[in-house]
Amino acid sequence: MTELFGPGFDRTDERSRTLVEAKMRTVGVVVAFQTAIDVCDDPNASAQAKVAAARTLAEMGGVLRRVDRQAEAEAGGKEIHEMNSAELAAYRRQLERQHVDLDAMEESTHKSAPKDNAFG
Repeated sequence: MTELFGPGFDRTDERSRTLVEAKMRTVGVVVAFQTAIDVCDDPNASAQAKVAAARTLAEMGGVLRRVDRQAEAEAGGKEIHEMNSAELAAYRRQLERQHVDLDAMEESTHKSAPKDNAFG
C-alpha cells in the first residue's frame, strides 16, 4: 500500500494527524463527492452501490442528517416494502419531522433573502 504522505510520515505525531485531517476535509471530500457522482451515473453499478452513493451525497449536502440513520437502524435498516405497520408508522413520523425541518429551513432562508433577487 502506498503511503499517503510518503516516507517519514509519522501516524503518531499530532501535527501529522492534523495534516491528514485537513487533507480529508479538502481533497478527501472532493474525491468522495466525485466518486459518489460517478457511482450514481454508472449504468453498471449495483442498486445497493447507487443507494449508498445517493445517501452519501444527501449527507454531504445536508439533506439527510446522520441522526436520521438512528431511525433507519431502529427500523432494522429495512426497505419500505419490508416494514410492518408499526415500522411504517415510525418511518412516516420521521419523514414528517424532516418535512417540518425542511419547511422551517426554507422559511428562514426566504425571510433572510433580499427581496430584489430572482427568488424573492
